[in-house]
Amino acid sequence: MSAPMRKLLVEWDDTASNSTWQTRQHVKENACTLRVKTLGFVVHEDAHKLCVAQSWSANGDVADVTSIPKGCIVRRQRL
Repeated sequence: MSAPMRKLLVEWDDTASNSTWQTRQHVKENACTLRVKTLGFVVHEDAHKLCVAQSWSANGDVADVTSIPKGCIVRRQRL
């Protein structure tokens, strides 16, 4: 098995979209982002992004990777 990766719980703000026609006033009053929690293994981190995998195989491959922009991260907790 490859070297262990650290486990992390990341809370972050994700974008949200709505493809229906709306008044600008409705958007102003109702538009929002989504607060998300992602739990997984840290695969990569640099100045711009954090990449977290939800699955990690015995040979070191990863799956279900979420790349989170650093500016969107609200909180992170090592597990």
